[in-house]
Amino acid sequence: MEILRATCSFLQNLKVNPKVGILTAVRKETYERKKNSDDFIQRELNKTYEDAEWLVQKLKEKYEVFNHEIEINTAVENGCNVILPINGIVGNQIFRVFFMCGYKNLFNPRIGLSRYYTENTRNETDFTNHIRWLVAWISGFQVIK
Repeated sequence: MEILRATCSFLQNLKVNPKVGILTAVRKETYERKKNSDDFIQRELNKTYEDAEWLVQKLKEKYEVFNHEIEINTAVENGCNVILPINGIVGNQIFRVFFMCGYKNLFNPRIGLSRYYTENTRNETDFTNHIRWLVAWISGFQVIK
């Protein structure tokens, strides 16, 4: 939750209104149907949905935040400018899908570290935007007010 707050604060410092789409590993219908499952994998998938719902409840008063379940296309179509994967597995797959579809990764800050850092993918060859955003960040944009 602190990373999400820091990300939203970062965008607000850039005069961008954050609109957050949280992505999970399961749809609501599947969650409802299998929420009492004894299967370990299904319980882990269900936990992503529960965690997303918890985040929405905690943050909806301050930010536009939605649980888009596994529907990354809906999050993008609805104008979400922060796509938050609920865990690393979901995040890696999202990042790769965006890259495969031709999206340009402008900046992927790792917020909460003791130093400035931007993530990239092994498949990228042009780091110009990463460098520009990182320099802007270092030059005076505060991540957390």
